[in-house]
Parts: sequence; structure tokens; C-alpha cells
Amino acid sequence: MAKKETKKKETKKKVATDKKEPKSKSKSNDAKDSNVQDKVKAIRLSLLKSFGDNAVIEGSDLEKANFGRISTGSLKLDVELGGGIPIGRITQIAGNKSDGKSTLTDIIASNAQKQTVKWTWTRRHNEKGRELVEEIPKEVNSLVVGFLDAEGHKSIDWSRDILGVDTDNWIYTQPSGAEEAFDIAHQMQLDGVNLIVLDSIDSIVPTKIYEKDFGDSAQMGIKAKLIGDFLRKFTMTNNKLFREGKLPCTLILINQVREKIGAYGDPLFTPGGKALDFYSSIDLRLRRGDWITEGTGDNKVIVGQVIKFKTHKNKTYKQQRSGEFDFYFDSTSDGKHSIGTIDNFKSTVVLGAEYGVIERTGTWFKYKGENLAQGAENTITYLKYNMDKYEAIKEELFHIILEEEE
Repeated sequence: MAKKETKKKETKKKVATDKKEPKSKSKSNDAKDSNVQDKVKAIRLSLLKSFGDNAVIEGSDLEKANFGRISTGSLKLDVELGGGIPIGRITQIAGNKSDGKSTLTDIIASNAQKQTVKWTWTRRHNEKGRELVEEIPKEVNSLVVGFLDAEGHKSIDWSRDILGVDTDNWIYTQPSGAEEAFDIAHQMQLDGVNLIVLDSIDSIVPTKIYEKDFGDSAQMGIKAKLIGDFLRKFTMTNNKLFREGKLPCTLILINQVREKIGAYGDPLFTPGGKALDFYSSIDLRLRRGDWITEGTGDNKVIVGQVIKFKTHKNKTYKQQRSGEFDFYFDSTSDGKHSIGTIDNFKSTVVLGAEYGVIERTGTWFKYKGENLAQGAENTITYLKYNMDKYEAIKEELFHIILEEEE
């Protein structure tokens, strides 16, 4: 009997011991986590000591350093890009001739020159064996624009007088070759130019190519390597600027669209090598739609064009977005449209009705219960003469769409 009781006690004791095992595992995990945290902390301090301020950062530092975006001038395009062209990134704008690439880029440049950028720079540094963090407000007023005209036929009058580019306060150059273009662009970046436009990738020719006789494949290889080297250097320099609390440079590369003969799938491509696709945060394709005309018969004249767009790539927002907007390169006789303008009033009414910001009751269009006008065309005209309503609807619409898509 005594032996049996002993076995029972031993069994109970063993069971009790088994129940306590998870607690010891929990303590072990806590100790392990503590060891990892200590190790990470030590590594961070070592890197800060060896490589200087902001050698290591946190995700929250990137969120606080929100540089914002530059408006394209088109409400519809801004919405589909996620707010406009992201500051501090590389954007490629490609299309065929007369698709609106240079015009759109001039509008972006004009908007950049009027823009103020505010952000918070988080400085992390090693101070006597401790990681110290400072949050420093930063501000840049009126972004400086640099323009590299490789094509050499830019209309300064059109850019200045029609599209609003401040040509008295930009950096303009016509590079003699690809090597010089990339060297100048890099120096602009170092000297504090905030937006650099290169028009166009297809036009720049490496000096090696026209000084010596190379075959087609060799030419493409030389050019692609130069572009890849430049984009790598540009990206690394931007990283350095960010660490130093300076505004990273924005780069817009204008390119042509080419067609591969006998290719499977999408035959369209952009010349310049794979580095362009890799380093670009946005690859925006433009295509000319219908002509916008007025009058009839012999009195019919072209006053504008529909510009269609599609984002082939967007690392900052949703991809494969598409749409269109109306651009007027001449004023209309009825005075409703001016030369060099994008019809955002039309986009506001269309998007407003689509997203419920503007209500439709029969043929009437309403905003916050108040009648605007009867019919879409009359509503567009009404907004043109009531800018306070237009701005209120546009701002509300912009926030609703972007918040819904997040």
C-alpha cells in the first residue's frame, strides 16, 4: 500500500511540474527578446558612431519626412497618381510626338516654382553611448527648377507666357552629349536644384557614339550603361541629401515610345535600357485622343486635344490607373476656355457626380443641397464663375477619393 501511495504522489508531483513548464518558457522568451533588443541597440549605436548621423533610421522617420507632391495641373491625373508627382522621386513621362509630354512637364515645373514644401527631419546620432533623437522642422519656398533641353528646340515664349514657367528664375541648358547632360544634372542636384527635367532621353547621344563608328547594338549598350550609372548616382545622392536634412531632388525624364516589330504581347517600349524602368517610381504614358474643335464646315478649327494617360508603374500609389483630360492650346471664341489651360471644371463635375460630392436630382446638379445648374454643361459654366464653390468641391473631392483608395 505504501508503495502505491508513493507512486501516486510522484505522479501528482510530475503533473504539477509539467503545468509549470510554460511559465519557464515564457521567461526564456522574455530573456531572448531582451537579448535581441540589447543587441539591436548596440548595433545601432555602433553604426551611428562609425558612419555618422542618421546612418540608421526608423519607418516613422520616413513618414514624418513627407515631402508631398507637385500638381500636374490636371485634377483627374493628380487623383490617379495619388496626388501628383512625388517629390524626391524619379518619374518617366513617355509618349509619341505631340502627345503633350513637354507641355505637361512645363505645367508641373510652373507649379513647382510656386510650391512651398514643409517636412520634419528626424536627426539620430550617437551622444556618449546613447542614441539621441531630434525632430527639426524644415521648409523650402519656391522650388528651383533645372531644365536640360537635349532636343534643343524648346519654345521659351510658350513655356513662359502661356504655361507660366518663370524662365527668369530657372536653370536652362542645352547639353552637347549624354555624358555632359548627366554631369550637369548631377551638379544641379548637388547645388540644390529641386526639380530637374531632362527632355528627352531618346534625344541624348553619348559623345563616344558620334565620335566613333559603332554598330546599333553597341550604341544601345553604351547609352543604357550611361543612363544606369547616372540613375544609380542620382539615387545615392538623394539618400545622402535625405540623411543631411535636405530636400531630395525630383527628376522627370521625358521619353519617346517605340514599337518592336513582330513582338509578342505589348509591342510598345521606351528606349534607354532597363535601369529606367527599375529606378523610376512612376512610369506615366500619354497618348493623344480626339481633337477638340469649334465651328462647322469651313469655319471648323482645332482649339485643343484630349490627352489620355495610363500609369504603367507607380510605386507610390495604385498602378495601372487611366483616364483623360482636355487641354486647350488655343482660346475658344465663346471665352469659356483660355489658351494653355486644362479643363478641370469638366473633371470636377464628372468626378463630383461619380463620387457623390455633387448630387444629381433629375437634370439638376446640387452641392450640399443647393442647386448649382441644370445639366452638366451649365454646371461647368456655373463653377467657372463661382470659384469658391469650385475650390470647395475640388478639395472635398480630392480628399474623398484619396482616402477611399488608401
